[in-house]
Amino acid sequence: MTTSPTIVITVRPAPVTSRGQPFDAFHQGRHITTSRTPFYAAARKLIEQGHDPQSILVMRHEGSDRDCLRQRLGDAAKLTLEEDSRKGFRFRPYRPRADRPF
Repeated sequence: MTTSPTIVITVRPAPVTSRGQPFDAFHQGRHITTSRTPFYAAARKLIEQGHDPQSILVMRHEGSDRDCLRQRLGDAAKLTLEEDSRKGFRFRPYRPRADRPF
């Protein structure tokens, strides 16, 4: 049985904007994205950079060695989270916007 490689990203809060609390995401010490959904945005960036979609993506908060999210990279890249005032957070298929591809 072959084990998929694991990719670890670390996130930390970025300055708050009028749209909410974004997070900076880092892979191997390099900044890869800033997003309110850093796990999913980072997955898309990592695939764009040539990482294997079969890899396992793990997210940790800066200063912690605990995994807080874990998913196959290719699956994570297909999703985003949306917040609805009545229903709370919901997973949605990712659809790039022309003015903001990630």
